[in-house]
Amino acid sequence: MATRFEALILYDEKHYARQAVEAAFAEVDRLEQLLSRYVETSDISRINNLQTGESTLIGLETYACLSECQQLFKETNGAFDVGAGNLIDAWKNPTRSNEKLETLPEEISIHNLRLTSPPPTAETERRSITIDLGGYGKGYALDRMAELLREWEVDCALLHSGMSTALALEPPPNEAGWPITISHPLSQAIIKTLTLSNVALSGSGLQKGRHIIDPRTGRAVTHTQSAWAVADSAARADALSTAFMVMQREETESYFEVHPDKQGAVLSSNGEFFWYGPPTGQSA
Repeated sequence: MATRFEALILYDEKHYARQAVEAAFAEVDRLEQLLSRYVETSDISRINNLQTGESTLIGLETYACLSECQQLFKETNGAFDVGAGNLIDAWKNPTRSNEKLETLPEEISIHNLRLTSPPPTAETERRSITIDLGGYGKGYALDRMAELLREWEVDCALLHSGMSTALALEPPPNEAGWPITISHPLSQAIIKTLTLSNVALSGSGLQKGRHIIDPRTGRAVTHTQSAWAVADSAARADALSTAFMVMQREETESYFEVHPDKQGAVLSSNGEFFWYGPPTGQSA
């Protein structure tokens, strides 16, 4: 997943806690082999090698991931689309042309993938696509880490991947939650502090340049500097922060009107900060 995973755990028995964390990190490695498009034998690679109309059996976890990604595609009106791998590749190509990039969205999209079960099967429709779980996979891995730690009865923990997605489990004793800050992508000045418990926070931004693409237009995002999302799972938070980067302000406002229980924030290109959701920005 080309990112660093870390875990902060409070537990009485150090040796036991270390075993639990090692098992959680091993789970991340297993998921990498299953979900990375850069692993030739992964489910995702086999899907990406399908020709139009072909199908392949996939694992239950891959099926669950792709099903939720299709739901997120609908929920965000296409702003989050894991079928845009070809578009990502085109942007990395220095010989790309704007004309080619603007026609690619017609050729890619997760909605061109048909999922059926049982048995869990993926089939391409109309066009072959390239699935890339880069805006979802690391959050999903955090969710699975948390699930495994709870199986070990290690409940007090804060997990993160790449310093961009954090998953807070039970907070330390006598604390309302884990304090997590939202910072400006350039100055690193703290914009907002959240107190999180059993919830995830993810952020996306342009710290590394214009690398976030609107899958609906084939163009790089310029109207937003950073976006954050709070969700009940790290996978959803990861995906939604990417979607909020892509959405225009009125689209983001409409999303939170439809989902008044959700929380998120956007820092526009001109430095305006907008918080959506409960005024305190806290999640208990």
